[in-house]
Amino acid sequence: MSTTVKRVLRAYEKSGETLLQEWPLNGIPLTKLQKLFGHQADNPMYDCYLLPPEHLPWLEKYVANQSQGQLNSHSYDYFLECDRA
Repeated sequence: MSTTVKRVLRAYEKSGETLLQEWPLNGIPLTKLQKLFGHQADNPMYDCYLLPPEHLPWLEKYVANQSQGQLNSHSYDYFLECDRA
């Protein structure tokens, strides 16, 4: 039985754990995410990954119509997360 997953970019406040914003990451092949994070092809990336600031410009193009250029690593911590759909 296969599991359907939804990958999202989530922004949390730096001074706490409050979720501030969420964007679905539709259209990004798993292979690109594996390459970005240096994972092997057999890693399904079901974990939660803190995004280094240098990854944000690459991911922003996938959420550009929703984020409106608001990805700001100085104010927020961003995580790539995976949910069951």
